[in-house]
Amino acid sequence: MQQTMSEIRERDYLFDNLKAVLIMLVVFGHFCFNARQFPVMAGITNMIYSFHMPLFIFISGYFSKSIRSQRKNDVLHLLIPYLVLELIHFAYTRLTGLGEGKLNPVQPTYQNWYLLSLFFWRLLIPYFGQVRKATGLIIMTILALGAGFISEFNTFLAIYRTIFFMSFFVMGYYCDDLKAVMARFNRYRLLMISGFIISMCIIFLISSKNAAWADRLLYGWLPIFGYEHHVSFLFMRAFALISSTGICFCFCFMIPSGKNFLSGFGQNTLYVFLFHMFLVWPLGHLIIPHYSPVITEMVFLALSLVITWFLSLDIVTRILKPVVQPGTLFKPKTPINT
Repeated sequence: MQQTMSEIRERDYLFDNLKAVLIMLVVFGHFCFNARQFPVMAGITNMIYSFHMPLFIFISGYFSKSIRSQRKNDVLHLLIPYLVLELIHFAYTRLTGLGEGKLNPVQPTYQNWYLLSLFFWRLLIPYFGQVRKATGLIIMTILALGAGFISEFNTFLAIYRTIFFMSFFVMGYYCDDLKAVMARFNRYRLLMISGFIISMCIIFLISSKNAAWADRLLYGWLPIFGYEHHVSFLFMRAFALISSTGICFCFCFMIPSGKNFLSGFGQNTLYVFLFHMFLVWPLGHLIIPHYSPVITEMVFLALSLVITWFLSLDIVTRILKPVVQPGTLFKPKTPINT
């Protein structure tokens, strides 16, 4: 049965709403990550990192089903913006002393890794369309967990993150209709929401009460380092892969599928993702040294909402568009009708 246009629009609103909440959590998570030496911040960081990027990447894979072969325009839309942003980060760091900008394009600066990883995911995903879904997921799981043993992948091209998180990209690519899947579990909606809330509470309590376990959990959910030949780390990352999958699915049941005030913010998330750190670094630099429990968390949350709103504004995205979509600079101007 064909979907009506209203059903398609409703389905799109679910993803817009998801992306709106997730991008705010990305900004808030980076504020908290830079202050994770404080127990409460460590707890919040781990709660957010347990699902926000896996679900974002799942959505990216979900909307990559039309990719049937490698595409030259990904070089223009992903690699060139990546290199431009690396230069911008380098200049920003040299001018302000903040951030991690450096002239080394094979070591992505902070959030820029996503553009590079997305390029590789889109380059490789057509091959996963040639195998059975179960086979593709098994292959990707083996690669995701096995990559940690190769020390050369440590910082080079963000390969650890690229391979580990590609599991979620492949899951999204293989998912035919997320809303249909959720509908089959709709009778358990309250159970799913309760599961998400309980998971967040457990993660927060463990991470805020025990610094060693906070680091172990973050190690699993943020795969930026390898195992260094410690097999026990493999189990931590396997736990992260399984737990993130479950938490992401439960989280989806908390998000409305219809149009609401969130929907508009879900349309420009890439701009927020790529540019928010230019605001997070100076604001965090000013606030973190004066940390005050509860107050600082509330300030960071409020700032995250403001930054998300600001970078989502049409006027801001128009200014930043040549960086994110450099192809617009080369499009011929529409002739003026006389």
